[in-house]
Amino acid sequence: MSDKKPAVHLLLFAVAALLIAVLWIFGNGRMDRVWEDMQDGMMTFEGGLERTGGTYGVMSAGPGMNLRAGTYRLCYRIQTDAENTIRLVSDNAVSIAPSEVVLDPNEPEGSLTFTVYNETDNFQILIDYETGTYLRVERIDLIGNEPTDNVMTLTLLLLACMVLGMLHGKGKLNREAAATALMLGFVTLMASVPVLKDNLNIGDDMPFHLERLSNLTNGLLSGQFPVRVGGYMNRGYGAVTSVYYPELFLYIPAAMILLGTSIQYAMSVFLIGINGLTAATMFLCARRIFKNEEAGVFASVLYTLAIYRLTDMYTRSAIGEALAMAFLPLFAWGMWEVIAGDRARWPLLAFGAAAIFQSHMISTLVCVVAAAGICLAFSVRIVRERRVASLVKAGVCCLLLCAFSLAPLFTYARQGVSAAMMVRNNENSAIAPAQLLFATLGNTSQEVWDPTLSARAIEIGLPLLLAALAALWQAFRDPQRNAKERFALLCILLGGGFALMTTTMFPWTLVDELMGGLTGYLQFPWRLLMATDLLFALGGGYGLTRLAGKKQDPALFGILALCLVMVMPMLSEETRKNHYVYYGRVSEQNLA
Repeated sequence: MSDKKPAVHLLLFAVAALLIAVLWIFGNGRMDRVWEDMQDGMMTFEGGLERTGGTYGVMSAGPGMNLRAGTYRLCYRIQTDAENTIRLVSDNAVSIAPSEVVLDPNEPEGSLTFTVYNETDNFQILIDYETGTYLRVERIDLIGNEPTDNVMTLTLLLLACMVLGMLHGKGKLNREAAATALMLGFVTLMASVPVLKDNLNIGDDMPFHLERLSNLTNGLLSGQFPVRVGGYMNRGYGAVTSVYYPELFLYIPAAMILLGTSIQYAMSVFLIGINGLTAATMFLCARRIFKNEEAGVFASVLYTLAIYRLTDMYTRSAIGEALAMAFLPLFAWGMWEVIAGDRARWPLLAFGAAAIFQSHMISTLVCVVAAAGICLAFSVRIVRERRVASLVKAGVCCLLLCAFSLAPLFTYARQGVSAAMMVRNNENSAIAPAQLLFATLGNTSQEVWDPTLSARAIEIGLPLLLAALAALWQAFRDPQRNAKERFALLCILLGGGFALMTTTMFPWTLVDELMGGLTGYLQFPWRLLMATDLLFALGGGYGLTRLAGKKQDPALFGILALCLVMVMPMLSEETRKNHYVYYGRVSEQNLA
C-alpha cells in the first residue's frame, strides 16, 4: 500500500499540471472582449454624429480608455464621400501600429487591426473630417482580448491542490494539521470578503497603489529590471517612487498582469495573499514561541481579523503597511529566537526585517526603533549568553538582502531627493484614549467634530482587548508564573505602551522637539496600533488557551464568532462601496 501512495500522488500532480497547460493553451480568451456602440456611450461628438459642408476638423473625443498592451480590432461603419481619416492616439504617446486608417468612400464598413505596445493613458479614437461634403458615423466597435482572470483563478486553485497533495504525500498533512489549515483558510476567506466580487473598491490610497503597479508593469515591458522609473506616476511624468516605496512584492501582481489578467484582479489576488500570509505567519510565530498549537491558532484568528489591520487593507488601502503587518510576526519571531530562543535561527530575523523593509519604509523605521529598545532592555542577557554575533549577522544579512534597494535610495538622498514632504505633526494626529476602547462595529458616516475621534475604525477592538485581559488575568492569578506567562505579560505591557503612544496622553510635541522633527516621518501616531495588534494577539492568544483549559474548541469558536461579529459590519460596508472599478474594464480615472 505504501508503494501505491507515491504513485497516486504523482499521477494527481501530473493531471493537475496537464490541466493548467490546457487552460493556458485553449482556455485563454482571444479577441472576445467587445466594447459595442462606442459612439453612443463612450465617445462624445460635439457637433453630432454627422458633419456636412466645409465644417472640417476632428469630430470626436473619447473613449478615454486605458488599454492594456496587446492586439485590438477597431470595427466601424462610417458614410463619407471622400477619403477621411481615423487616428488612434493616447496621452502618454504609446506606440500604436498602425495608428490610422483612411476611410474609403466606396466601402462604409471596415476594420483596423492594431497593436498597442504598452498600456495607454486616455486612449482616443479621433475621426478627422478633412475633405468631401459629408461624413456620418453610424457605428464604432472595439474588440480585444478577454483578460485571463478566470484562467488564473483556476490555475491558482489547481496549484493549491498540487501543494496540498504533496504535503499529504509526505505525511505532513495529518488530521490535526488539516484542521488547523481549515481554520486559517476560513479566517483568510472572511478577511477577504471585500475583494471576493467582480470589482475592486477604491479606498483612500488604492489609486496610488494601482499607479505603482502600472508603473512597475510599464517598466518591465520597457526592459527595466529592477524597475526604477515608470511613466504612470506624477500624472504621467514618471517618478522614482520605487526608491522610497520598495516594490519587490508588487512583482507578483505585475507578473499576473503580464500574463494577461486585469489590474483589478491582480490587486485583489494580492490582497487575498496578504491575508493568507498574515494568518500563516502569526500562527507559526505563536506556535513556536509558546510551543502550543492552540495558542498559534488563537493568535492567528485575533491578528488576521484585527479591526485596525482590516481598516488598513480596505478603508485606507494602505497596502504597504498591511503587507508589513503580514511580516511583523516573522520579525517578532526572529527577535525572540536571537534573544531568548535558538540564536542559530538568526536568518529568520534577517528575512523578516528585510521583508518589512521591502513592504513599507515607515513600518521599517518603527521596527528599527523597537528592535533597538528591546536589545537595550535585554543587553545584559545578550552579552552574557553571547548573542551579539547573531544580532550582527542578522543585521548585515538584512542589509545585503536589501542592497539593491538601499543603493539607489542613498544615491538619490545624496542628490537631495527626499521624502521630507511627507513629514507631519504627530500631535495633530493623535487620537483620544476613548477611541482605543470602541467596540469596532465599523466606520461611521457621521460627521465627527472632535478631531481626536476618527470616523474610521482606528481602534484596538473588543476581541484583542479581551484577549489581552485574559493574558493579564492568568499572569496575575498565578503567583509562580512560568516563562511563557511572563512573555505573554511582557507582550501585553508593550502592546499597551504602543497603544498609549497613539493617544493625546503621549507628549508628542516634546518628543518631536527632542528628535529634531524626525518623528514626523511617522505621519500618524495611530500607525503604532500595528504593534499593539501584534503584541496583543501574541500574548492574548496564549492567555486565551490558558483560560480555556481543556475547552479549547468552544473557546476558539467563541473568539472567532466575536471577531466576526465585530468586523463584519465594517467589511460589509467596504464591500458595498459605490466607488469601484470593474474587472477587465477601463476607467477615466487611470485605474484600468
